[in-house]
Amino acid sequence: MYQYVRNNIEYYPVFGSQKGALGSVLDNQATAHDQATLMVELLRASGFEANYVRGIAKLSAAQLAEWWGVSTANACGVLSLLGQAQIPVYEINATSAGSCPGTVAALTDVSFEHVWVKVRINGSWYAFDPSYKPHTFKTGIDLASAAGYNAANHLASAQSGATVTGDYVQNINRTNIRFNLEKYAGILAGHLRTSKPAATLDDVIGGKTIVPFYGALRQSALPYQNTAWGSEELAELPGYMKPTLRVQYQGIDQTYTSDAIYGRRLTLTYNGANQPVLKLDGVAVGARARQ
Repeated sequence: MYQYVRNNIEYYPVFGSQKGALGSVLDNQATAHDQATLMVELLRASGFEANYVRGIAKLSAAQLAEWWGVSTANACGVLSLLGQAQIPVYEINATSAGSCPGTVAALTDVSFEHVWVKVRINGSWYAFDPSYKPHTFKTGIDLASAAGYNAANHLASAQSGATVTGDYVQNINRTNIRFNLEKYAGILAGHLRTSKPAATLDDVIGGKTIVPFYGALRQSALPYQNTAWGSEELAELPGYMKPTLRVQYQGIDQTYTSDAIYGRRLTLTYNGANQPVLKLDGVAVGARARQ
């Protein structure tokens, strides 16, 4: 079960449970919380005792780069990414002192809040982190060069006959734009047929592939857990780790966590009495009370 989640579900860095176990399987991509949920549910369904662990992970720049596929050349850039993902940061270190924004020093290591799994096997508890997975990376081709694209020429062609000011563009030459795009597409297609007939999408635009793990794994704690901060074991993920959607409309007031409705159909319709009815997968879950 660990290998299934670890080797097949891609990770994206966002805090909290966004789609749950089902959404992780449907999309083959999920947050650390979602992947932990999938593994816990699989383990429990198989008769194992399993819980969540909320703690602090400490990763080197190399570990973060091979996991997330991001550049760690600028520590402030990494900090900004974590902030946008709303992942709490506990400590960050760089090759030289400084503050953000401003410093251009490279990242050395970062400690942030993380969630993983704890499972009891033959009487002993072991830690597993299905979301942490290194990748191999492919660099795509130079698409502009392969398509014969020239930005200056394309811009001049698009502006031919147009009115261009500092505030707006009027009567842009759509005929030239369409002609150029079709030309670039044809040149690129010809290049791929000739030079890379067996290429995958990753070969063309670049991409990353999970480095699979096979074999036994027994560890009582994560090797990259930062024990300078405490951790806690959880039977279920708390509400603050789950974004919610609240529907308020003419007497209807329903709130759902995103993982509870991910992959399901939530609709607002009207009945024969012209009253709004909220439905989840076709079943009424909220309606305006009769006046």
